[in-house]
This record gives sequence, C-alpha cells and structure tokens, in this order.
Amino acid sequence: MKKRGLFFLMLAAGCVAANALPSVQVAWEGSPTKSLCNSAGVALSAGSAASGDGAVLQLGYYSSGSAASPFFGHFVPLTGEGAPDALLNKTSIGDSGASKNGGFSVSTTFNADATVFQGTPPPVGTPLVIRFFDSTSIAKAKYYNEVTGGVNWQWKAPTEAPGSFVLLSLADPTLTWLGGTTSSFRATMPIPLSGFTAPAAGSATDIIPAIVGGALSLSSPARSTPATYSATGLPDGLRLNTTTGAVTGVLTKPGNYRLIITLVNRAGIYETPVQYNIAVAPLSAGVVGSFSGQIERSATLNANLGAALQVTTTSLGAYSAKLTVGTSIFTLTGKLGVDATAPTRATLEVPIPQLASGINLTLTFDGVTQTFSGRLSKGSDSVDVFGVQTSSAASLQGSYSFYLQQAVEAAGSPQGYSFGTLTVAPITGITLVYVTLADGTRISASTLLGKSGEVLAYAAFPAPSVGSLLAELALDAGSQAPANNILSGTADWLRKAQSGTVYAAGFGPLTLNAVGGTFVPPLKGGLVMGLAAGTKTTPQNAKLTFTKGGLDTEVREFTRLVALINPSSTGVTNTATIAAGTVAVTLPLIATASGAFSGTFTLLGTTTATNRPAPFQGQFVTINGDTEGYGFFLLPTLTGASVSTSPKLSGRVLFAKP
Repeated sequence: MKKRGLFFLMLAAGCVAANALPSVQVAWEGSPTKSLCNSAGVALSAGSAASGDGAVLQLGYYSSGSAASPFFGHFVPLTGEGAPDALLNKTSIGDSGASKNGGFSVSTTFNADATVFQGTPPPVGTPLVIRFFDSTSIAKAKYYNEVTGGVNWQWKAPTEAPGSFVLLSLADPTLTWLGGTTSSFRATMPIPLSGFTAPAAGSATDIIPAIVGGALSLSSPARSTPATYSATGLPDGLRLNTTTGAVTGVLTKPGNYRLIITLVNRAGIYETPVQYNIAVAPLSAGVVGSFSGQIERSATLNANLGAALQVTTTSLGAYSAKLTVGTSIFTLTGKLGVDATAPTRATLEVPIPQLASGINLTLTFDGVTQTFSGRLSKGSDSVDVFGVQTSSAASLQGSYSFYLQQAVEAAGSPQGYSFGTLTVAPITGITLVYVTLADGTRISASTLLGKSGEVLAYAAFPAPSVGSLLAELALDAGSQAPANNILSGTADWLRKAQSGTVYAAGFGPLTLNAVGGTFVPPLKGGLVMGLAAGTKTTPQNAKLTFTKGGLDTEVREFTRLVALINPSSTGVTNTATIAAGTVAVTLPLIATASGAFSGTFTLLGTTTATNRPAPFQGQFVTINGDTEGYGFFLLPTLTGASVSTSPKLSGRVLFAKP
C-alpha cells in the first residue's frame, strides 16, 4: 500500500485530566497537535530534558505480542529508525509551540514510492506499540519507554482507501507502559536492540540478537516488480519465503550467523543482496530442566485445595507440565516464550480449560535464581504460583523424620503432633513424603528436591477425608552430612466438613511448623533415643506423656514411665513395659527400623460401656542429635449416644527420656 503525503502520529492535545481518557491517535495531515499524559493525567516529557527536539520515535509491534503480553517477543518497527523502508526512517519528536511539557508534533514523511508496510503483516489483534527514545538516534539513546493501549491499539486488516493506516484511536480507557507511568524513559536501553532491519551487504555494524526457542521475523526490501528470493547462511529453524523474501521461524541452534538474501527480478537481473548478522544465544541453563512448584489455595480456582505443578523444559524452549489439583491430574505441553533482550528469562502462558473456562496459568522462569513465579487467574481472581529448579544433591540424600505442630493453636482443631518421614533418592533426587496427620489422615506425596534443598510437597486426601496439605520444607546439610542434616519448614493444612466422629465440622487452613532431621535407627543391640539399658522391673529409662485433646479439660493429663529393653545384643527389637497407673497403657509396637511407635490408653468409666480407649501413634525424630518421639491420640468425648459415636479429640503424645 503506497501513499504520497505527510503522515502524522499525534500525542494528545493539551494534558487530559486524571479522570479523562489518555489518548494517542494515528491520522493523516491536518490534525492538531496533541499532548501525551500518563494515567494520572500528568504530561510526560519526551526525553531526559524538558525539550523533546529530535527525540526518536517508532511505531511498531512485538513479534509475539498479545493482549495479555503486548511487549513479548522482538520489536518490529513500522516507522522510525529501523523501519523496513529507509524512506520511513524520518520519524522524530519535536516541540509544539509553547507547550514543551508533553506537547509534541510527531511526523513521518512519506515520499513517492515509500511503502507503508512490507512483508507479512502481524495477525489481526496484535497490539501496536509506540517507542520513545531519549536521544536524536537510537545508538545514542540511554533510555526508552514503550506504550500500548486497549482494543483500539490492535492491528486491523488494512483497506485500500486513503487513510486506511489509521490504526489507533482516542477511545482507550488505559495505557500500558513498559517503563512505568511516571516518566517517559524508565527502561534501560538494551544494546543492541532486537528486531531492527540489518544493514546492507558488506556492513557488519549491527547484530540482531536472537535466542534458541525464540521466534524471529525478518523482511527483505520490496521491489516494484516480482522477484524470487534465495538465502545462504539461514539459521537453523528459520525458513525463507522465496516469493516475499520474508524470513520467519523459531531458532533451534545457538551460534553467530551471516544471513545473505539475494533476489532476481522478472528480467533475470540480480539486485543488491541484503545481509543480516544474527547472534543466536542458547537458552539460559537456569530455565532448562525440571521444576517443582505449588499453587496457593483459591475457593474459585481450585476449590480451596491448592495445587502442585511440575514443569520440565528443554534447551529448545519446549515444556511439558503436570498440574495436580485435588485428585485430578492435567498434562500441559507447549513452547516457552523467550526474548533475546532478556536471555535469562522465559515465560509460559496457557489456558487451563480442564479446571474451568477462562482460567489461565502464567509463569516467568528466572534463570539467575533458578525459580519460577506467576499466577493462576480468571478475571479478577488470581493466586500465586511459585517453584524451584530441582537437583539431586548428594549431601541431602537419605532418610528423614519430622513432626508438625500448629504455629498458633486454633480452636476446634487437632492439638496432637502430626508426623512424617521423607526420603531423598540418590541420582534422581525423587523425594517421597509420608505424613500421618493428627486427625488420623494418612497421605503421601512424590516430588523432586530443589537446588537449595527445597521440598514442595502437595497431597489431597483420599476418601472419605476431604482436604489437602501443602508443605514447603527445607533440607540443610549438617556438619557431618548427611548423618546430622536438618529439616525445617511449614505446611498448610485444610480439612473440609465431612461425616464421621473426627472433626466432622472441618478446620483450617492451619499453619504447621515442621521440625526434624536425618533419621538414624539404633544399632544392633541398642535402644531408641540412645537410651541406656533398662529392665522390666525398673521402668526408668523412658516416659510417655499424654496432654491436650480433652485430657486437659478433664484434668486427666498424665505421664507413664517406661522400661525399654532389647532382648538381643545382636538384634534391633525394642520392647516396652509400662509402669502401673490409674490409666491403662499399652505400647505393643516400637518399629526401630522406621522409628514408628503405637499403642492405646484407656480412660475407665463408671461402666465397661463407658470405658474410652484412645489409640495413639507417633514417630521418633532426631533434632541436633537429640531424639524424641512425637505423636497424637484420638480420645472419644462421650458426648454421643455411645463411645463409638462420640466425637473424638486429638491430643499430644511425647515419648522422651525421663
């Protein structure tokens, strides 16, 4: 499409009030000077000084831009310095009379035979972007800013009528600024800028930065007669349209390339070739690999259960992901968004219709911190997503045990200790977590160890329980790793209302503190907790203490001394004899290999029918060389028709040295 005349890009006349609509419009000559304001109605200066004389401006779009991410991909200029046609390079900002604070007259001269647009146009709906530079040339610029708007800033299918290149309007309620809304120039200039047309053959002064997994689009000079294009030095992943000369594709191999495009016209005459010098960087190692993450709870987005997210990325920019929400698992695949101007970052944006219509997942991978962060959202509802790159650190491999206790005790919730075990496999770093919660719920989770020892575990409870646990644990190597490693962190526990006698009304989410370390079973002939040998008649080398869970309100909390013995000097079996007392206590199981223990105590009633048995269970945990057993019991309250139908309360069990 060609047009002789003067093309004006106007920036809003006189500063609009804070509650008015900021405006940018593209129109033909004869329109008045405008003034550009931010969303607060404050005029923006064009450049680092108050005067904007000669500051460079470009109109264009981003190769992978979308309404959600308008500045994504590499910038493709349509007018201004770097535009496909040298005749369109004369776009700059000049003061408009006395109004020097945001008042500009911005023009591009279209000479005869100037082509307004060349190559393959962007998809209809691509956001248009205006770039402002703080100097008279891009090479001299230190800062720049970019602005786009709403639906009226989107590429529309051009027509042949005069003035059909009017693509922007005054009807946008907001402007989106890449560099911030309080200054024209808030973003530091990337050198060199991506997306500019390369110099002619023989010149190597400009290098186009690119990146593996990133899209690249280049256009060749258009000719007035049909021509056939050919190319040498085409980077892997790019393809040439021999009819239009457009080069497009996704780069698949790093390296420095000299791409030369040659064309021959209908008369068989070869014309001056065009050279592009392209530097293709590899994807940052920090964004390639396996990642383990979690999604926070949301009543509207994941039924308040939270979610787990595991992502694997490749050096070519592909990803595969597994999203676990409750007991449902969804598989996601696609391509990462990458940009050569930010080589240590990558993005992921994908709809999740399996959850509900309109739900989207957006992630940003940070190659420096080797993490990802983002949002799961639908409209105005959103929750945080976070994750870490995984590893299999040898110093953190092995078996751990730990207990969980409420950070702040909540009324109507279990007061006992939850507990668990954790195993980090060698080579793979696969981490298995088994937890017994203080209401009797048993769960398991499989995840991958993070590079800094993070363990992000997620589990939704199997029927008949309804709820979930999101754990953020951390493993730290001790001075004699892995023998004295430390486990710490927190967990988020939610139990929804359900039938039964154990906390049927539900509770939470509760915040639990996790404490533990490497689990070391006793040696052959030894006792748990490193206890000295006892005898059946001298129950003095250990004690069991039962508190909370209704015992406190009944004033019946109690302690029993225990005699632990190992019958064999070469075996690992520990047996217990409980001292006599008003409450009958049995301790039939002490599993030295796993550190588990369990038993029952019974509160005697006035009749046999009102006797209340309270089963208990727990886990031995070693913290800084000191081992104790932590667990819970479930005690009927006798507020139902019978003991078996009465609600049960969870209390604490502590197995310790006397």
